[in-house]
Amino acid sequence: MPRYQKLVELVVALPETETHISTEPALPEWALWTWGAKYLPEHIHLDRDSFLKALAQLEGEKFGSFNQGGPIVLGLGLLLRECNRAQEVEEDDPEVSHLDFLLNSNLGIQRAEDVLCAVGSVIARLEQGSVGMNPEEVDNHKDKEDAEKKAGGHAEERTASEGGGEEEEAPIQAPPKKRKRQGSKNTQEKAATIEDGEQKVKRDRKKSKRALGMGL
Repeated sequence: MPRYQKLVELVVALPETETHISTEPALPEWALWTWGAKYLPEHIHLDRDSFLKALAQLEGEKFGSFNQGGPIVLGLGLLLRECNRAQEVEEDDPEVSHLDFLLNSNLGIQRAEDVLCAVGSVIARLEQGSVGMNPEEVDNHKDKEDAEKKAGGHAEERTASEGGGEEEEAPIQAPPKKRKRQGSKNTQEKAATIEDGEQKVKRDRKKSKRALGMGL
């Protein structure tokens, strides 16, 4: 599920909390970390309207932090997993042969496509930077970013213009001798530090991904 994995990556990269959000998102009861049942409720399998309502709740909820977005990504992942289960279920499987709602589930390829479309919609909002903002706030945010970029560009031009003459007149100095071995040692130490940091980041991200349902 590359599209879902992309959503997980985007949400993991968000700030942990939002200061301007004071209310919890209105999500289905099973789209929570406290949901402990093995399967989603029967009405999600058997009632098309219940499925579409839950999907609309997950897709329409705006967020800008990991704490707010985590349960939404979790809910979408659970829906995808349930669609896969409904496609792969076998009547002679003793573990599910007594689960009529799963054997007669309406979930399947089409419902999985509906979920993936919702995932794509959430991804688009995140990439556009419009999460948790109304249209006017989005325009103001973009205008501010453009102004900052222009100001930064002008500052760089002025710095280059003012310092250009000095750079041309600066004398060329020969590199100090007998530093190659020391530089090599420093480089190796830095490389080892970077490698340790990268391994830590990978471990932290794996934990977050597993919590969001990457293994669904």
